[in-house]
Amino acid sequence: MQFWTSDRYVATVHRVRVPEEEIRRKTPRQSIAFFVHADNGVMIRPLDGSDKHPPVEALEYLKSRINATYK
Repeated sequence: MQFWTSDRYVATVHRVRVPEEEIRRKTPRQSIAFFVHADNGVMIRPLDGSDKHPPVEALEYLKSRINATYK
């Protein structure tokens, strides 16, 4: 969404911290992740028509984000 909205909606850093009250209750915590990705061959570009980010193929963009995360 950050790429498509020319940084209007900025991605957040994801981190999980279990609250102390949950640790005391000893109840299991569940989490469900949901990811959305365009088809690999699709060219993605900002929806507002700006040139803030150059058009890139969806698979190449995904690879660049993974490489930035796991250097």
